[in-house]
Amino acid sequence: MTVCMAAGASGAAAAPPEGAVVVVLGSKVNGSVPSADLWARIGAASRYLKAHPGAVCVACGGQGAGESVPEASAIRDALVRDGVAPARILTEEASATTRENLKNALRVIDSRGLSRTLAVVTDEYHEFRACSLARSLGARPCAVPARTPWYILSACWAREVLALTKYFLVPG
Repeated sequence: MTVCMAAGASGAAAAPPEGAVVVVLGSKVNGSVPSADLWARIGAASRYLKAHPGAVCVACGGQGAGESVPEASAIRDALVRDGVAPARILTEEASATTRENLKNALRVIDSRGLSRTLAVVTDEYHEFRACSLARSLGARPCAVPARTPWYILSACWAREVLALTKYFLVPG
């Protein structure tokens, strides 16, 4: 767990430069309501987008079991309700994993001729793996950390330890 915490902290070493494209990684939606960790990501993305009014955002995530809307739609709708202009928010609604979130977001970014310098919005525990995956796909990522609610943190860290084990042991 300590290794994961230290690795996660390394993802936040540099602030995203101006012109970075914000990529909000998806997470569970309960029906049409974002989960606690997705709300944290939405909040971090909203703060970043308000501080960087020229930034464009790609909201990521498909529709899984128990979800009545794609995660990307839930992210977009919440950002719009929080005052972010809809024209600044692109969506990718086909992904089910972190790798797919990033791969599909880069397709959207490339199709628009946008920068591959990314401001990856995800939970602190997820920064290392998300930024490592983005680099492996040819992007230049920096993390925009979302604060994971304390009451789900231990379960999230446990899941991330397993995901990191798979990341290092299973190629692709």
